Amino acid sequence: MDKAQVKDWLASGQEIGSHTLTHPRLTQVPPLHAQEEISGSKKKLEDAFGIAVEQFCYPYGDWNPSIRDIVAEVGYKSACITKLGVNTTEADPFALKRITVRYPSRKLKNLGAWLRSLGA
Repeated sequence: MDKAQVKDWLASGQEIGSHTLTHPRLTQVPPLHAQEEISGSKKKLEDAFGIAVEQFCYPYGDWNPSIRDIVAEVGYKSACITKLGVNTTEADPFALKRITVRYPSRKLKNLGAWLRSLGA
């Protein structure tokens, strides 16, 4: 999305989240670099769009407790991992599961089977 499209997205009541500046595997870079990636992307988006950016998504789903702590410390309210699942009210807000649709294993028929297995 370009900047105008993001502004339209926000104007329609949607939110945006952050995903780092350059998409590194956060557990494989020095902690200071990880902190710069995480906080820098938040600041850049907030400055560009004049809104609070409160959600984060770990690139590649790559995280650990230290990375989680950085995400919380710089002011995010939640973060997504790449584990397939549905969250309950007891879920860690900095390790939220999600349902992605990008990969063949996440096709609608497979999603339906997975939901049926949960008794949904």
